[in-house]
Amino acid sequence: MSAIIEEVTRKIRNQQGKEHSRVWHTGEHLLEFLGKCPQYAELISTDLDNPEMSLTNFEKAIAKAAQANGGGLGGADADAVLRKFYGLPAEGEDVPLSTLAPTSAQAAPEVGGVHVNLSDFL
Repeated sequence: MSAIIEEVTRKIRNQQGKEHSRVWHTGEHLLEFLGKCPQYAELISTDLDNPEMSLTNFEKAIAKAAQANGGGLGGADADAVLRKFYGLPAEGEDVPLSTLAPTSAQAAPEVGGVHVNLSDFL
C-alpha cells in the first residue's frame, strides 16, 4: 500500500466515528471509491484536513442528495455526489494515474524562473 493511501485511510478512519453510523458508512464508500480511483487519494487526503471537506460534511451532502432522490441513493449516484463534493471529474472523465505527476523523465515547466508542478494544483 502506498504512503498516500495509508495516510488517507488513516484520516478516513479517524473521522468515521461509531462503527455502522451514517458517517462510518460514508467513509467506507470513500475508501471503496479510492480503491477504484487511487489517483485522487492525495487530493482527498488534503481535503480531509479542511473542516468544510470533512467526512461528516460529505455525509451531509450524501444525505441531502438521498433526500432529494426520495430517500435512497445508489452507488453510482453516491459516486457522483462524492465527485462533486471533492471537485473530481465526472465518471468517464477521469485523469489517468500516470498523467497526474511528472515522472523523473518529465521535467515540470519553469515559468518566470519559478519551478511549477501542475499536479500541485489538482
